[in-house]
Amino acid sequence: MTERRYDEDEVRAIFDAASKAIVRAPDRDDRTDGLSLAELKRIGEEVGLPPERVEEAARALDHGPAGAEVARDFGMPVTVGRTVDLPREPTDQEWARIVGLARRTFNAKGNLDDAGRYWWNGNLSVSVEPTADGHQLRLRTTKGDARGLNRVGLVALVLGTASWAVATLLGVHPDAGIVPPIVAGYGAIALGVNALRLPSWSRRRSEQMKMLGRTTVNLLLDAGADGADDPE
Repeated sequence: MTERRYDEDEVRAIFDAASKAIVRAPDRDDRTDGLSLAELKRIGEEVGLPPERVEEAARALDHGPAGAEVARDFGMPVTVGRTVDLPREPTDQEWARIVGLARRTFNAKGNLDDAGRYWWNGNLSVSVEPTADGHQLRLRTTKGDARGLNRVGLVALVLGTASWAVATLLGVHPDAGIVPPIVAGYGAIALGVNALRLPSWSRRRSEQMKMLGRTTVNLLLDAGADGADDPE
């Protein structure tokens, strides 16, 4: 199996997580194939970082926030989510800190189920769940009125257009032909509103979830490293 290689940006991210400070990767003679984990450990030792700390940070990078999971309706994003593999299970105190981070990130007080490690605010939720290999942070949100507005808009657009076409074919009085275009116009406006607002909403929520996921992973890594250094 080919050994995993880390590019320059990943090297910086790993050492940032490992030491709380960005460490510039040494000159690699313009190599483009990156650094191996063994090389990262050797570099870490040169700057006083324990090899296990570097490996833990590298593992967190490999299993950190995945790409945004997006569900669409009529091609528009209506649900956004992210799943983040955690380096370990959070303690009760760490879970409380994660909830605090979520409240600040999304500017929402929300509701809390400590027993289930679940926080939610309307359709927005943050939870810690067990997996086959450990634990993950699961983040999900849905724009509640998006699907309904899409369907109302589509129905109004179709009915208005069809009614106008029928009225035109039947030669209905001009005054009666005003209503169908108005109905179709309302439908087009409803769809247009969603088409304008949903992409920006999706991007904002995705970035917020990405930031919360990274902060949570770093919180657990930092706490683990501090605990490892505490005397028994």
